[in-house]
Amino acid sequence: MKLPAKAAIIEVLLRDGLQNEARPVPLPVKIDCLHKLPGAGLREIEIGAFVDPRRVPQMAGTRELAAEIQKRTFLTFPSKYAII
Repeated sequence: MKLPAKAAIIEVLLRDGLQNEARPVPLPVKIDCLHKLPGAGLREIEIGAFVDPRRVPQMAGTRELAAEIQKRTFLTFPSKYAII
């Protein structure tokens, strides 16, 4: 089996990981995580989903996280996502 020359690592803690929490994580804690993840060398971070927080309470604050990630120019959104 031939392995690819490069692999992409996309961090999904703020999206998939938080959906496993019984209660929503406060926005300041999410922002703190967002600021710390690049320290691990991560540059592509999925921050959440633009869904109704009544359906998926853990995704509340995604728009605020999107605004925060745009301040950090060395981070990118995965190319298949866009901010609406």
